[in-house]
Amino acid sequence: LASYCSIKGECLVEVRSAYNESIQRKHSFTLTMTQQISIDYETHSPRFSVHDALQMQQGIEYLNENGYAVFADVLAPDEITANIDLFWEYLENLPAPYHIRRDDSQTWDAAWPGLTHVGIMPSDGIPHSQFMWCVRGNPH
Repeated sequence: LASYCSIKGECLVEVRSAYNESIQRKHSFTLTMTQQISIDYETHSPRFSVHDALQMQQGIEYLNENGYAVFADVLAPDEITANIDLFWEYLENLPAPYHIRRDDSQTWDAAWPGLTHVGIMPSDGIPHSQFMWCVRGNPH
């Protein structure tokens, strides 16, 4: 995204601005582990293309309004495959109590890392894993 935006000019400034605004609007409450949250699995989040200036603008507007945006076609199919492999390599090399194996779905629930109730993995080394740096370093 950063490289695409720097090529396209002021887009990078808009993305940074949108990100800063979304950070400022963070939730004013703390979710405790005892609170129940509702996740809507039915509503489809719109995708915005990184290769289309109008869709990039719409994605930034959506980010400003909703606090998140999904940008499609950031990775080529071969990059997706390579990054999926890096993700599983990360998971399979986690120390105990994790014993996750890509080819054994029975190992996926018992000790999955992160905040499984919301699908976020903020710890256990993933922020600086090869997988994450490969995705972050993608020019789109």
